[in-house]
Amino acid sequence: MSEQLPAKRQQEISDYLRNLLSDKDRTDFESRMESDPELNEDVLLEKSLLEALNENDWSLLNPNTNSSELDELRTRLRNKEHTAVSEKIRAIGLDYIEENKPEKSYNNRWLTAACAVFLIAIASFFVFRSSSLNDYYNDYQNWNDLPSLTEKSDTNNSLVKAEQLFQEKNYSESIELLTTIVESQEEKHPYALIYLGVSQFELQQYEAAHQTFDRLINTNSIAQSRGYWYKLLIYLKTEDKEGANRMIDKILSDPMHYNYKEAEELKGKF
Repeated sequence: MSEQLPAKRQQEISDYLRNLLSDKDRTDFESRMESDPELNEDVLLEKSLLEALNENDWSLLNPNTNSSELDELRTRLRNKEHTAVSEKIRAIGLDYIEENKPEKSYNNRWLTAACAVFLIAIASFFVFRSSSLNDYYNDYQNWNDLPSLTEKSDTNNSLVKAEQLFQEKNYSESIELLTTIVESQEEKHPYALIYLGVSQFELQQYEAAHQTFDRLINTNSIAQSRGYWYKLLIYLKTEDKEGANRMIDKILSDPMHYNYKEAEELKGKF
């Protein structure tokens, strides 16, 4: 099977499944199916997709409809991995039916075995897509691009030590020291809030990280809007669609906000 069906072939299959062909054309098409295993399997694939979709998605099988997700699913179902599994399941299914239900037709036996493959593939497709928020996190996370907590002229030993602990991924001790710093010098060192929030995030203390970034947002520093972006990353990581969209809107409320362009790219993606 080809990975992408020609438009004419796709249209014929669509018309056949919708009973739009004339009696003669339908008879001719079914004759072609009997002599063309690839056409037969393509019809079964489209039929399985049609049965798996709800009524609102019926139009997705129209080849004239622009549906990149359905095209992606078709491609996944036709790739070598699923084809190989399909062959194995079909062989097992045919043997079983041959022994137990000899009256079944060839097409029904094929469909019985193939449907199992299609349903598994369709389920895996949507499970795969359900992790897309985490995928966006992996694409956009920039914890390694944090502003420096210290400057060459900074002689604050606590800040130097806190950044060192963070770089060493010693997040527990980093949190302990940074908490002391932000409680006493929050306005002077808002970046300490950033490092504190990220340290909490790395230890999966997501609620505490949200609270820390909220404190950053409420400061009067130039780093204030970074809090929205870092909270967005947490929502993406934890697959909180509502929270992620809320932070995107916050960032897009002001073109001067940190990572405004990136938020524009994410807008409407989920």
